[in-house]
Amino acid sequence: MPSKDIVSWTDMIKGFSGIGEISKCVELFRMMPEKDDVTWTAMISAFVSNGCYSEAVSWFREMLRGKALPNSYSFSSVLSAAASLAALVEGLQIHAEVVKMNMGHDLSVQNSLVSMYSKTGNADDAYKIFLRIGDPNIVSYNAMISGFSYNGFGKEAVKLFSVLESTGTEPNSVTFLALLSACAHVGYVDLGWRYFSSMKSSYGIEPGPDHYACMADLLGRSGMLDEAYRLISSMPFEPHSGVWGSLLGASKACLRVDLAEIAAKKLIELEPDSATPYVVLSQLYSLVGKNRDGDRIRSIKKSKRIKKDPGSSWINKG
Repeated sequence: MPSKDIVSWTDMIKGFSGIGEISKCVELFRMMPEKDDVTWTAMISAFVSNGCYSEAVSWFREMLRGKALPNSYSFSSVLSAAASLAALVEGLQIHAEVVKMNMGHDLSVQNSLVSMYSKTGNADDAYKIFLRIGDPNIVSYNAMISGFSYNGFGKEAVKLFSVLESTGTEPNSVTFLALLSACAHVGYVDLGWRYFSSMKSSYGIEPGPDHYACMADLLGRSGMLDEAYRLISSMPFEPHSGVWGSLLGASKACLRVDLAEIAAKKLIELEPDSATPYVVLSQLYSLVGKNRDGDRIRSIKKSKRIKKDPGSSWINKG
């Protein structure tokens, strides 16, 4: 097959991947009599971009069986899959292949390794790799700051941001999202406000819904419920469920029935099939001795035939 045909077929795979037609990608791939490393990487990336992480790892293993030699993009994609699965064993195996093929000095691979180790709960190993990066870029810093934050090392995340600033590297919205999350973990309210304010004033970055959610979470965790509600009310766009979930969880922890009722109402509007706002609100009513209100909420939930959620990532139930 001429190389231009491989390129054309690979482009079609990328196109179908972009619209979520992963089965079409597989069909096209199977039809190709010849594939190169770019084609295999396109398939692995297609699985990753469509949330099929286990399949991405499986196809990478197949690629290693003499089908084609992985390139840096292959490794970056499959490491992303392992990170999303929080699959440390697979991540270690992929890292071994990185070393074997002498790609450990490729910046995109290094950044992916930092993310993989961070998301599998190994911040120390992630930091060791970060320190080996000769000239880290903003992706490198974001991966490590996020890694520290994700694993509860808020102070380390803040310190690394200071290093980033000293190098003249320009932070972006991802950087601040990780920083605000880190501040929430360690209760740095003043510093969190400073970061939040500096986004626009110092860097021209408009805070997005997730930045507001992190800031509201920080205020809520610190018991500053009224400030959190004022912040949410001042948002220039409609708050998403993560924002209201954060306020609901903090309101329960602080026994603030008034704000919990507001947050629960908003959550029910946004996620009518979720049982969590009903459950949390009824629990809060019981905690403050409003048993009749608790029974009323449980009855409403039962009448709507809403089953209890296995858990909600957006709420700290206190």
